[in-house]
Amino acid sequence: MTDIADLCLHRSNYIDRFKKNFVKSALCELRFPTVLEFGEPKLPPSIIKALRKSYPNAEIGSEVNLGAPGPISSNMVHVMRSQKGGWAISFKQSALTLEVQSYTGYPEFRRRIQQVIDATTAAIDSDFLTRVGLRFVNVIDQGPPTDGWVNPALLGPIDAGVFKMVAEYSGRLASLTEDNGFLLQHGLRIEGGRDHPSYVLDVDAFSNNVTVDKTLEEVDALHSQVFNVFEWALGERSREYLQGAE
Repeated sequence: MTDIADLCLHRSNYIDRFKKNFVKSALCELRFPTVLEFGEPKLPPSIIKALRKSYPNAEIGSEVNLGAPGPISSNMVHVMRSQKGGWAISFKQSALTLEVQSYTGYPEFRRRIQQVIDATTAAIDSDFLTRVGLRFVNVIDQGPPTDGWVNPALLGPIDAGVFKMVAEYSGRLASLTEDNGFLLQHGLRIEGGRDHPSYVLDVDAFSNNVTVDKTLEEVDALHSQVFNVFEWALGERSREYLQGAE
């Protein structure tokens, strides 16, 4: 099995050193063999009881599948939301996702992942998860990306001093094996009323077929990989800012 760490040779010296972050959303997805009960009008009572204090607001939606050929189908999605902090857990028959819009740091994110694992293991009733994934969407908007905020290796032609009034620029780098992989998506985000564009660093990493008792260990490995890729993508001004220097 290929170790997820082998897919990016950069090893960051900044993990746990940043006092700030650029995170706009962070997600942890756990996929598993189909649980039919998650498609029922109510989630299993054991899950509701375990999570209700942290996620008191519940709602039900549907996910439309536009498969071709064949008829359009929809699947029920249960969502539990926190009262504060922008946390949400969505349940589908083969996956659940923990998402936060107000990310404060990995320790709290990890604690809530563990809480979800503890609350759902009995209902999922499987020795393994088909996939474990983390995704962090970062937006750098403190200054022009070419002014030291983003690694010049990513900026390429827009950092060459050739093109002016660039309206769109993006890139995509994927590294994949049968066991795991990561995806870095990056690019300009143009917003009206701002004198410079923002820059998006969207990093996603995953591992397949993870035994349930190793889930949190794998989450830690994925977080390290995501952070290594993210930190490599930064410019020196971003590092200084995240350490509290700006």
